[in-house]
Amino acid sequence: MEKAKALFAPTRQYYERIEPIAELFSDLDGSIDAREDDYEKKAADPKFTGFHRLEKALFADNSTKGMADYAEQLNKDGERFAGAHQANLAFPPAKVVGGAAGLIEEVASSKISGGRRSLQPD
Repeated sequence: MEKAKALFAPTRQYYERIEPIAELFSDLDGSIDAREDDYEKKAADPKFTGFHRLEKALFADNSTKGMADYAEQLNKDGERFAGAHQANLAFPPAKVVGGAAGLIEEVASSKISGGRRSLQPD
């Protein structure tokens, strides 16, 4: 359990770096990066997957019970994203810049101010 917790942030960091581009792939971004609050049934919703589902299990529930399928799905979604990213796609500059600007705004309005709390301990 401690190893899984220790590996979570370094693994997630790679996705954070590409988030402005990842948002161009809304289906994959939703599956990989949606938050529990995005779903009416919260964690009980089977569509709540990805990093934040695993984060909740590790840091709030302190358990990996029942998470194998979610971890496998996250891995598959990551592979699908990598394949889509390598398909010689043209990224509209305005979208990439807009995504980066949105990320900066998110950090300024919630992450720095404490408006959105991570489940990971400080």
